[in-house]
Amino acid sequence: MGFIILGLITYTLFFIFLPGVGTFSLRRKWGQFRNTVYRYSTLPRLSVCIDLKCQNIYTLHNGQEELVKNNWRNVSSIVEGTPFFIVGRLDYVGGIPFLVGDKKDPLLVLLHDSNSNIFEALIKKGRAKNDMWNSYSPYAYITGIFILIILSYFAYKSSYDKTNSFYLLVAAGTPFYFILPPGLIFYLMYRKLWDISIRLSVLRDLSKLKGKNLKMYKFNVMSKSREKWSLLFYLLGYIVNTLIAGFILFKMYQLLIYGF
Repeated sequence: MGFIILGLITYTLFFIFLPGVGTFSLRRKWGQFRNTVYRYSTLPRLSVCIDLKCQNIYTLHNGQEELVKNNWRNVSSIVEGTPFFIVGRLDYVGGIPFLVGDKKDPLLVLLHDSNSNIFEALIKKGRAKNDMWNSYSPYAYITGIFILIILSYFAYKSSYDKTNSFYLLVAAGTPFYFILPPGLIFYLMYRKLWDISIRLSVLRDLSKLKGKNLKMYKFNVMSKSREKWSLLFYLLGYIVNTLIAGFILFKMYQLLIYGF
């Protein structure tokens, strides 16, 4: 029983909690970036000095699917004539106007070659395509799988009843089950609806940027609806494939232990 409890803790921590933290962290950062775009879109344009030390810098080129984020100190070289778009808080240092930023109110620094509206381009391409796969996900999944396999091994070796080992082994494989048939059909439906939800959320944000509140509300309702349906299909595929994988592994377990 102790191995099962450890397995449940491991499963919850590495397959649900940490990837979930990554998802909410990604959405929070996007929300902060989006609000910065909203706020700066109404400011006047000025020619001033800037201090880019410790500032994040974004690049946006034609044909590029998403914004690329980097730090100024990691930028090795820039081609002469590259357009910069920089927005931030104006301050005076020794009588000289400077754009300054800090952690609470950072500069918005963009390298681009786009002739379109910059703020619209930032809203369109700033949102991550899949919040559920984030910087936390691969490390959490790999660690969780590794721990569950080890627990399964020790449960198999230390107990006459091998069932706990079987349960832990089934749990270890859950991150991969959604890509197998027949659950793959549900996964493809999830991806399609999720992509539609993202596009609708972009239209919502663009409507807010343009002050079209009625359209913003409409697109927000449509986006949330598609998002809920996409998550439902994701869970259905996950459950279906977990049950099938569990049945197959159970038959293999019976064959291994009892010889039938």
